Amino acid sequence: IWRPALKAAGLGAEVDDRAIKLTRRVVFVILGINAIGAVLTLAAQSQLVGDTWLSTRVGRVWIGRAATLIALGVLSEDIAAVGRRDRGSIWLNLIVGWLGLQLFFLTTLTSHSAAVTSPPVLPFLADWLHLIGTSLWIGALVQLAVIVPQVVKELNTEDRAWLWLKVVVDFSTAGAFGVGLLLITGTYMSALSVGDWPALINTAYG
Repeated sequence: IWRPALKAAGLGAEVDDRAIKLTRRVVFVILGINAIGAVLTLAAQSQLVGDTWLSTRVGRVWIGRAATLIALGVLSEDIAAVGRRDRGSIWLNLIVGWLGLQLFFLTTLTSHSAAVTSPPVLPFLADWLHLIGTSLWIGALVQLAVIVPQVVKELNTEDRAWLWLKVVVDFSTAGAFGVGLLLITGTYMSALSVGDWPALINTAYG
């Protein structure tokens, strides 16, 4: 969303560098929230199951998620600069993308959909795509609500207006894709897990 809009508005790397600094802070906050959640999960499961929890399948998935979060934290600056040709190689960008998809995959391994065996694979894939759609939508909203307003403050009126126009157009496209993915996968998982409208209202899961 950001860099195509920046290019279309005719603005250069100086503006993008300010956005990268802000994005890195946002990434740290998001990773910090995830880390706190991981620690709380570890504490809760250890009390329920005991020290052997880490040797279970769920415990091993937790270890994988923790390791992925640490790797993303180390690469936080590269996450903020993904897509910048002068900030890291294409391989580094691919690694960052892979780690993000891996985190969603590991999260899906402990979801309700992972326990569904009929039909096979499809519920798991739908859950994984649902997480990707959520990240696209929320990520775009954070960029639009937090990062862009701070960056455009230092631009003149004309540049600010052009940049906002391009960002909103790109956001609408990305947002439509993300929301569409959420609606399709969410509807499928609801039909699979809930079944019908009465169950949506009358059951605890619904």
